[in-house]
Amino acid sequence: ATLQRFARSFACTRRARGAEERGALARARERMRSDGDDDKRLADERVESIRKFETFLHDVLEKDLREALAERSRIEKRMQSCQEILALAQETHDAHALVDLGGGHAYAKAKRPDGAPMFVEVGLGFHVELLPHEIPRVVELKMVYLKRMYDQCQQKAKDVKRHVETVALSLHQLRTMDGGERAAPK
Repeated sequence: ATLQRFARSFACTRRARGAEERGALARARERMRSDGDDDKRLADERVESIRKFETFLHDVLEKDLREALAERSRIEKRMQSCQEILALAQETHDAHALVDLGGGHAYAKAKRPDGAPMFVEVGLGFHVELLPHEIPRVVELKMVYLKRMYDQCQQKAKDVKRHVETVALSLHQLRTMDGGERAAPK
């Protein structure tokens, strides 16, 4: 009888331990499943972050950079135009030039007699009639203004380029998280 009680007690203990172990195993499996869900959720968030960074890079930063460079190019053309006006004004003999007839689409050849006044565009669509000796001062003021605008465009382009590099570095770090290179869907 004692041996039977001992055997039953041992079996109960063993069943209890088995139940505890099965419960612990079930809890561990559940944790592993939830860890897997967490890993999947984190991976999905990482892919979404990569997509957002790429969208920001292509839709905002690259557009800003193109606009800054285009504006800088327009300013360079205006500066070149000022240099041409200055050279034309400094000619001592009859000067020949192409004259804009409107909108920058139609031009005509013109001859300016020596010492004759010229119409110089000063901004906002206004033109001023100036004598040749007055033109250098006006062109100098316009060049100072254009140089300032050029420097601002140059600085904006540098700032945008720096932002592009920062976003590119962030994208690289997001793609290489957990040690392996990952390609993000576009």
